[in-house]
Formats: sequence, structure tokens, C-alpha cells
Amino acid sequence: AVSAPGRIFWMSYLDKQSENLSGTGMNIKLKENLNLHCELSLWIKMKESEFIHAIGEVMLVVPFKPGKAFNAGIRFTKIDAQDRERLINYLFDENYLVKNA
Repeated sequence: AVSAPGRIFWMSYLDKQSENLSGTGMNIKLKENLNLHCELSLWIKMKESEFIHAIGEVMLVVPFKPGKAFNAGIRFTKIDAQDRERLINYLFDENYLVKNA
């Protein structure tokens, strides 16, 4: 497993790297196994030029393709309240929360 303090991840909820996105966290697919409880810096793309920033903690790691890909459950530990609200509104506008409920 890889320890990733301060590691930066850029992602869009529309790409195949991220899924199960909500105002409290997300699940991401990675090519490496991360240590539980390591901290990640996440930049999440919502629109063409609109990003929000959150700090997240790895809460769960499950092999997706043994030795090749992993699903990591990330809980947001630091996210600006306005960014969280913008993210939730954006997900509702895109019907993401309805499609993935």
C-alpha cells in the first residue's frame, strides 16, 4: 500500500475515475493501493472551468482488479461549506444523485 500524505488528485465526477460522489465523500478508482487513513488533496471538476477543493481521508480500499486497480472510499475531512453546497447543487442539477441513488 502507498502512503499518500498531501497527494493531489484531479478528477471530474463525469470521468470513470470517480463515482458515488456526494457532499460528504466519494469513491475513486486508482491503479495503486493507498493506505487506510492517509490524507488526499482532491480537486473536483464540476464544470469546464469550475473546481472545488477538498481534503479527504481514505476510509476503505478494495481491490477492483487484483494487483492492478483499487476502489478507494474517501471521506471529506475538510471542505468549505460553500463548496460543499455548490457540489450538492451541481449534483442535483446534473441528476447525478437521482441516477446513483
